[in-house]
Amino acid sequence: MVKKTTTRKELKAGNRQRLILAALELFGQLGYRETTLEAIAERAGFHVQTLYRHFDNKVQLAMAGEEEQLANFKIAIRNPTRTNTTVQFWRDYVGIAAEKAVVADGGQAYRQVLKNYLDTPAISPVLARIGRDYRALLADYLERDLVLTNPADRKEVARLIAITLWGANEHVAASHRRMDGFDLVHEAVAVIDRIEKLYSHVLINDTAKCKDT
Repeated sequence: MVKKTTTRKELKAGNRQRLILAALELFGQLGYRETTLEAIAERAGFHVQTLYRHFDNKVQLAMAGEEEQLANFKIAIRNPTRTNTTVQFWRDYVGIAAEKAVVADGGQAYRQVLKNYLDTPAISPVLARIGRDYRALLADYLERDLVLTNPADRKEVARLIAITLWGANEHVAASHRRMDGFDLVHEAVAVIDRIEKLYSHVLINDTAKCKDT
């Protein structure tokens, strides 16, 4: 059997992931403010100078996972072979993300992550920008899924639906942070179903027709 040689690019990506995971662990255990970059580097098995080759500061490191998730979302929603509607795509995407958040510990670690975000003003501008990117992507593809013929109406309604979907997602996350026993997976999907029903009079349900618009 031929042993695969790890490339420099793969090694760098692996080191980056180790740092991100170490940061998430320590943020969950100690909180964002009490966690130092030195401690993160040590947890990952590196010197802090190695950390600085990947991240400029703690905010950038804390948001690395969110940035990667957004990058993956962009690739997935732009996939030309995608056959589901935008709402269906968002439902599947959010449902999978919610399941991953609770699979290990019932969502306790995710609850701590949300608390860290809320308690850290430096993170707020980054989260706001990421939220705008999600809404813009949703609006762009929702516009193609509407029965409206007027371009201005299509754009405005698509923007409103995108805002509603993203706002509902944030509301569900906030509810999970506040309430023990909150069914994150069920509520994350159920609220999308309610929004789809609310806007059903303007949404195309036939994916073939969506692709033709």
